[in-house]
Amino acid sequence: MKKLSAQTKAKLKKAIRIAVCVVLGLGVVGGGAYLGVYSTNRPSAIVDAAQKTGAVTNGASGFLYGFAEPDIPSVEIARSIDVSTLSTKTYGGLQHPIGDVNQVAGTFLAAGGEEIIVYTQDMYDTWYYQFDSMEAYLERVRETVTATAQADYADRVTYCIYNEMDNGAWFGDFSVPENRQKTYEAWKETYALVRSIDPDAKIGGPGYCNFDADNIREFLEYCKAESCLPDTMIWHELGSNSLYLWDEHFEDYAKICAELGIEALPVCISEYGLMETNGIPGESLKWITRIENSKSEACVAYWRLANNMSDTVADDVTPNSNWWAYRWYAEMTGETLAVEDKDLFQSNMGKFLTRQSKHLEYKGFTALAALDEDNGEMQLLAGGSDRDSDIFLQNLDKTETFAGVETVKVTAEYVDYKGLGGAVLEPTFGFETYLPVKDGEVQIEMNDILYTQCWHLTVTPTDILWDEFESGVLSVAGTPRDLTVMQRYEAEDADLFGTAKKASDSAYAASGKQLVRMSSAKESGVEFDVTAATEGTYTLDLVYANGANGVQYDEAGAVTDKGARSPVEVKLFLDGREAGALTLDSTIKDDFTGCVSATVTLPAGDHEIRFVLPQNEAFTETLAFDFLDVTRQSEPENELLYAEADEATSTDTETSILLLAKEDGYHNVRFTAQSAPTALTLNGTTVSNAAFRADAAPVYSCKVYLRRGLSYLGVNVPGAQDIQITRADDAATGLTVFAADSLGIAGGAQRVFPQADSTAAAGKTNTLPYIDNITCENGASAQITCLTPADGYYQLTFLYSSNEEGGVHDYNVDLVERYVTLFVNGEKQGNTYFRSTYSWETYKTKTVTVYLKQGTNIITMQNDGSYRFNGRVTAAPRIAEVTVAPLMQIG
Repeated sequence: MKKLSAQTKAKLKKAIRIAVCVVLGLGVVGGGAYLGVYSTNRPSAIVDAAQKTGAVTNGASGFLYGFAEPDIPSVEIARSIDVSTLSTKTYGGLQHPIGDVNQVAGTFLAAGGEEIIVYTQDMYDTWYYQFDSMEAYLERVRETVTATAQADYADRVTYCIYNEMDNGAWFGDFSVPENRQKTYEAWKETYALVRSIDPDAKIGGPGYCNFDADNIREFLEYCKAESCLPDTMIWHELGSNSLYLWDEHFEDYAKICAELGIEALPVCISEYGLMETNGIPGESLKWITRIENSKSEACVAYWRLANNMSDTVADDVTPNSNWWAYRWYAEMTGETLAVEDKDLFQSNMGKFLTRQSKHLEYKGFTALAALDEDNGEMQLLAGGSDRDSDIFLQNLDKTETFAGVETVKVTAEYVDYKGLGGAVLEPTFGFETYLPVKDGEVQIEMNDILYTQCWHLTVTPTDILWDEFESGVLSVAGTPRDLTVMQRYEAEDADLFGTAKKASDSAYAASGKQLVRMSSAKESGVEFDVTAATEGTYTLDLVYANGANGVQYDEAGAVTDKGARSPVEVKLFLDGREAGALTLDSTIKDDFTGCVSATVTLPAGDHEIRFVLPQNEAFTETLAFDFLDVTRQSEPENELLYAEADEATSTDTETSILLLAKEDGYHNVRFTAQSAPTALTLNGTTVSNAAFRADAAPVYSCKVYLRRGLSYLGVNVPGAQDIQITRADDAATGLTVFAADSLGIAGGAQRVFPQADSTAAAGKTNTLPYIDNITCENGASAQITCLTPADGYYQLTFLYSSNEEGGVHDYNVDLVERYVTLFVNGEKQGNTYFRSTYSWETYKTKTVTVYLKQGTNIITMQNDGSYRFNGRVTAAPRIAEVTVAPLMQIG
């Protein structure tokens, strides 16, 4: 072993002394660094209510390739999180078969989006972009900018004319000064070309994949000298240290601008987040806090699919767990407050002590706080750690809202990760408590939390005197958290059998950082030992992954058949008895996760819950299990849907209600209002002269056909309250179902009656009849003739499957979203896009609204090829069923 020098030994001893002092909570001052005095036993977030940092910007709610096609995801689900920025491919780009700015700008802007970052290099179909010549690239830029400049959204576009050029792929190793100079010259030439086509065009850059202060300085020096400064500064934060370095990068950027005499340009981090943590609400919060605190714009990276706002929704209309973090963020009003996070065991202590980092930073427990003095409340988002933690609210007495207050009320709810594709339609109640204000400070204990969770807390003042509350003089009481309601069981901690084995190889989000993988080479599965605190009805949520099945290999291990995406059936055993079967739909890849649920009755006590993948050697099926959540349902089960008045979109004349429906169909809507409503708006469609039942004024009700997932429902009265929405009976509503065998077909359309494969050699087959082969080149169509009782708006709900893929990429899956060109009585209604269902054997629904006249109506489904990516033949999805239903009826 090499002998250490005396100088090295001295430095090492000093570092050890500092580290020991910090761990003991002693604090030190030395070497120009102050590490503070605080206990390291519990992570904490210290909120200074007297230090306001600016209005809430919602800048973190941007997405790279967040939209695939029009309404995929829907306008409403994007609107619900106040989507701010979109980074996507340029007009006519070939990088992916989806995400063309001309296709998705309308949806983005209708949802309230503001800035569109257009990647002009995404004209290329290769990654990284295959460089031919500057002349060729400039011609591509000329084509796309000329087309975009004519669009009605041109004033919202910022052209990112180079993306990650610091990787050296075009002009060589970026560490070589001559190569950087070539990049700058290319920037200047391209910049000039864009401005010559559209003098008002906004240009962003440099678009580096990493922030390097020296490179940023050199770029800005060149741009200042050559009069080609960008309008927006763009770089990416995609590294494992990005959370540690975020503040340092912004400090360096501001310092560079000041030293160069340049006004600090607005910043857009056009890609942020890690492949292995995107989609986990507790992890997303860590990025949200950095972005909001820096008052910048940013877009979540596109690591997976382009049809789910970068893993923020489960499908085009349904939230996943991550959506709730962004939803609560969107609901924050007022001004943000200074927050100091402390979580020593998730810090850059090593690099700080060795002076490789300027600041001691943390990426564990964190919080974002906003104080709204007008509404008299403070809202917080918190989470990101598995350790018991604290939130300290300081200087409350220096605010208008909490001055003179002795007791505050704290209500808390949270959401936990349920897989990337798992639907989450409501948050979980956390606790409600009353806490004393001592010397302007309140301590909120956050115990028994998981790093995957995001917590939403609301703090409001009360007129309660703490002495009276504490002594029991007052009858008011809070509601403590019930830890027995939901229990999580990691698959890697369960009993494994057959081929089931632990694996730490997932490139994407996995709770506990591990999965359990298995195949049907022999009977395999997982057995969980669970405990039910009380007898009752429980929901089992199994988070799993189901990639390609039936994959075949040669003797050398090379793939000879890529197999197929197909559902897989597993058997459920409860305490040794078979209790049913669950169908696990395809998740595309074996580390993309979804969630499947079952309801069981459990007596109080310990139980064994086993999931079994049966042996099938003829068609090898593969699965991965992440974890099992066991949740006790409320008694009696509450059938009310999640629904709340959306203050951000309500007006002086209308109440806008955000709601989440579990399934398509009729729902009873009930609310109170000071005046009688006369109009109802559902997802942008307004029913004038709407008939509401006045049950006992001021209570009003009606029956509305809702699609599954998220919708916005508006009534033309302000301040509607006591909103209740429940599932209604579809009987006697005028609803009509048209199955595939009752649809008329023409041209090359085909009616298919699939047969189950009794040998199980082709996986699980769906035997639902369907209409297929409706393309833009064969004159095919399907037709419905329906009789309607009155003029008005009707809901068309399609039951369909779609599983087309249009390219190959290192990590993104290039799904193709098929579309139907819809005609009503010969009049074109436009193209309706259908999100991929990941397998031809999996069917989902899509609902659109049309206006039908009284009497006979003919609805025709074609694909007119009006949009064709790279000249490809376009097609409609397989259509198994169409439901026609009046949008609204008297309740």
